[in-house]
Amino acid sequence: MRKKILSFLLLFMAILGFATWQYRLLSILLFVLINKNWIKSHPLLLRFKQSYKLLVSTLIIAIFIAIPNYYQRGRIQLAYIDKTGKHIATPINIYLLNVIFSEEEIMNVGMKVSAIIPPTGEPTLIKKLGGRFIREAQNDFWSGKALSFYAQYNQLSWQFSNPGSFAIAQAYNEQFGTNYNGIYITKPQHYTSSKKYPVVLFAHGLFGQLGTLSRTFLKFEKMLHC
Repeated sequence: MRKKILSFLLLFMAILGFATWQYRLLSILLFVLINKNWIKSHPLLLRFKQSYKLLVSTLIIAIFIAIPNYYQRGRIQLAYIDKTGKHIATPINIYLLNVIFSEEEIMNVGMKVSAIIPPTGEPTLIKKLGGRFIREAQNDFWSGKALSFYAQYNQLSWQFSNPGSFAIAQAYNEQFGTNYNGIYITKPQHYTSSKKYPVVLFAHGLFGQLGTLSRTFLKFEKMLHC
C-alpha cells in the first residue's frame, strides 16, 4: 500500500511539478515500472501479450524525443563554434549536462522555491535569498508568467527541435575556465537556402557576454547562409 501511495505521488509530481516533458515522462516511466504487476493486470493490457513492453518502450522513445537534440535540426538550433568561427560538434560533456540539468528545469525549481515566500514589501529577507533575481522569479510565478516560460520549452520538445541551453556551457566556462562559444540560430518559417534573409542579432548580455557575443557573431556570420 505504501508503495502505491508513493508511486501515485510520483505521478502527481510528474503532471504538476515538472516543467519539462523529459522529467514528466521519466516520472511516469518510474510509475509504470514500480507498479508493473498492477498495470499488467489492467484489462486493456491483458488483450495483448506484449502490451506492457510496448508501453515501456513507447515511454523510453518519447523521453529521447523530448530531451535536447545532439544533432541540431529544425528551425531553432544551438551551434557551437571554435576560435575561428568554424562549426564544431556539440561537446559531449555539455550535452549530457543539458540532458540531466536542463535550464528550464533549473528555472522551474528556482521559481517554485522562490514562490514559497509570497511577494512582500519587506526587502531584507529577499535580499538575503538572492536579491533582484529572487524578486523577479517570485513576480513571474505569482503573476502566472511562469506558465508561458514553460510552454515554449514544451512546444520545442515535440517539434523535434529542442536545442538545449547555452547557459549550461556559460556556467561551465565560469566554473572550469573553459571557452565554449555558441550561437542560437532561428530560421524563418519555410526557410530555404536558395533565398537571402535579413539577420537580427540579439545579445543577451548576462555575465558580461555582450562583447563576446558580438565578436562570436562576426566570426559565425559566414555560416548563416543568409
